[in-house]
Amino acid sequence: MQSAIPSRTALRVAMRRAAHQLYDAQPLVFDDPIAVSSDGKQIDLTAIAKSGKIDWTAPAGQWKVYVVVMAPSGMVVKRPAPGGAGLVLDPYSIKSLDKYLGKFDKAFASLKSPMPRSHFHDSFEYANATWTPDFLGEFQKRRGYDLRTQLPALFGTGPGETPARVKYDYRLTIAELHLDWIKHWTAWCHSHGGLSRDQAATLNRLIVRASYKQVFARSAECLKAVIEAV
Repeated sequence: MQSAIPSRTALRVAMRRAAHQLYDAQPLVFDDPIAVSSDGKQIDLTAIAKSGKIDWTAPAGQWKVYVVVMAPSGMVVKRPAPGGAGLVLDPYSIKSLDKYLGKFDKAFASLKSPMPRSHFHDSFEYANATWTPDFLGEFQKRRGYDLRTQLPALFGTGPGETPARVKYDYRLTIAELHLDWIKHWTAWCHSHGGLSRDQAATLNRLIVRASYKQVFARSAECLKAVIEAV
């Protein structure tokens, strides 16, 4: 007889679905489908993708369809202060950051006491933060090619060093987007007479190096991480 206790994977899926239901009213974004044959030919299926479905008959041969599916990670703020519960911010979107900071702009405009001396961005623990709405456009602008044409390489399929190079370009772009985010946030701190402090704890060392150079005070969870990053 099988156990009725759900697996850890099932629990994680259920928790993510619950988070989406609680905090997100946006549907999944299904975009940029590309079909790739076993000999490297590509067909852009964007024009025939409708409402999350593709009605397409593949030509002769073996084909794989690669699709960009974007959705909230499901991660919520840990131990939130009053009014701070909900999904975490997009750490690569300045537009999202400005929307969040706008509430503080309004509060500071009527503040009668001294402004905060400094502002703290806690450790980079944005689970599954691997994408942002304008990532493809930013990637092409910064790297000079369309990432959609290299989706197989991004997932590890391709000749020679191509997969490694494409993955590096992806990670570099993610790091640069967060660097711009940190720069923008630091400028906002300065505009209100405050300093910025960042704890850039993350597995992506490009992000650590980039963000540490932009803030007034650096912070980490271990000394070794700081020494290796700067």
